[in-house]
Amino acid sequence: LPKGNNMNYLWTKYLFYKFIDDEKIYLYNFRNGKDFFLSKEEFETKKFKDDNEFHFLVSNEFLVDSNVDELSEYIANAENEVLTKHKLELTIIPTDACNFRCVYCYETKESHRMSEESWDILFQYVYKQLPKLSMLIINWFGGEPLLCSNEVIKFMNSCKAACKEFRVLLFSTMTTNAYLLSTDVFNGLVRSGVYFFQITVDGLEHTHNRQRPLKSGAGSFEKIISNLRNIKKSCKFPFIQIVIRVNISKNIIRDFESFLNFFEKNFGEDKRFILYIEKVQDWGGEDIKSFKCNMPTDKNYIMAWEMAAEKEINVPEFFKYSHEINVCAASRENGFIVNWDLTLHKCTLAMYDLDTDIRLLNCIGKIKSDGVAFIDRGKQKTWVGIKKDLSKCQSCKFLPQCYAVGCSYRRVKGIAEDCRKEDLNSICMIQFSRIGEI
Repeated sequence: LPKGNNMNYLWTKYLFYKFIDDEKIYLYNFRNGKDFFLSKEEFETKKFKDDNEFHFLVSNEFLVDSNVDELSEYIANAENEVLTKHKLELTIIPTDACNFRCVYCYETKESHRMSEESWDILFQYVYKQLPKLSMLIINWFGGEPLLCSNEVIKFMNSCKAACKEFRVLLFSTMTTNAYLLSTDVFNGLVRSGVYFFQITVDGLEHTHNRQRPLKSGAGSFEKIISNLRNIKKSCKFPFIQIVIRVNISKNIIRDFESFLNFFEKNFGEDKRFILYIEKVQDWGGEDIKSFKCNMPTDKNYIMAWEMAAEKEINVPEFFKYSHEINVCAASRENGFIVNWDLTLHKCTLAMYDLDTDIRLLNCIGKIKSDGVAFIDRGKQKTWVGIKKDLSKCQSCKFLPQCYAVGCSYRRVKGIAEDCRKEDLNSICMIQFSRIGEI
């Protein structure tokens, strides 16, 4: 690092700042999620009281050498992340069966599950990749993955031992409806290496049961909440994270304040539980057509974030993600969806697209019986990479939040991506509104 002050350094173009008072300012770097407090005078003059402060700002890219092209450097780093061979990300679908019938689900109502032989072949494939890796990411998806909970735990224990053998970092997540998430199952998953869970609770009981009923038509809310309460009470793992996702609809926004009170009362004091707000969208399939009248507006979505911030609900630090985390597996060269039949795909949405050509293009290969993957490189090339028109984005401070998370599915379908600047700016104002308050 340079010694002393250097006026050849400029503030990054991806900087958010907020004046706390007449003397103090809060800085947030959208490029890497770092933040810092500084005096107003230091911010305006770039003359710092000590070298340590200056060195921190340079090393964390608040201050950037004026000769550096930030945009080109950021794009190069993001592309390197896309093409890295040292990280393998697998989204595994052990079954396409589901015990729910959610009103906005894009998946078809099938009932297949991975055979015992396929589990063994899949592990052979993973084991053969490990000598080349520094990190293995396994995301469990479905269908409902907990319909195969015993097989998942057994497979994860094998992967955990193999990763230890090759000194590979293992990170695993699960998206589950949590109806079958007993404390025994939860403990087994965590001990096997699954530390991050996303569970959808669509508002209070009456709205949740309307949007996410069981296959039989019965309600699912009471059992899910009971499971989560039991986990909170009896499972003491401090390092886990349980994201409670709520898919905002017009029905939910009407009672959203009551739902926030419910969440705060049941889970608010346990920081392992985080509320994530999303809006119901047309993710494809036939089911959503009958739900169109309940689709939320952008105003509903922002209102939900505002209400959560007002009550100081524990929500994700929305902007504290770097491009290394945010790159979609569909865009990664080393990112695959492994279906129950060991076929390899790039995008879960594309697996159920109504367009046969899109579904065929999405199926890029298969893991063969010897544990070796055959991949159609021509199809793979269609999905991999970040291909964006940046003509309107170069001066936007939110670029690091958007560039690497571009949707390959939309690009392959020829759908233009919507600019997220307005939504991101609103959420930014909400999330940083209480910075500096005591």
